Amino acid sequence: MQLLKIVIKYKDLTNWVFTDRPIYAFYANLPVPPEMAVISSKRINSGKLTNQEMLAILKKYRPEQIVIARMHSQIINDPNISNYINKYYKKTYSNKKELKEHEHYILSSLISQNAVNLSQGKQINK
Repeated sequence: MQLLKIVIKYKDLTNWVFTDRPIYAFYANLPVPPEMAVISSKRINSGKLTNQEMLAILKKYRPEQIVIARMHSQIINDPNISNYINKYYKKTYSNKKELKEHEHYILSSLISQNAVNLSQGKQINK
């Protein structure tokens, strides 16, 4: 529930959510890139969705939020994806549940923009 609350917290600043658990985006009424709408370990293990393709999706859509909840090791352990996420995103949540790690990232530019706008008393509009 806490992870969903974080996704909803940034909803007004979000156009896309990159996730391996699209249900989080669904409950927040946010879109996922079509290429990520149906994702499974079988799809990844069979080569139907490669790490290179996931990185291309991140670069193409530049989602404001990333939620990793099912395939943490397959996504984060790829050095290209990990380097991209670490360069452009800030981790806002991490929780290990039953041998699976759940993580949430927000586009770094949104956090700095939000801090500036809030300090100036301005409302952010999409």
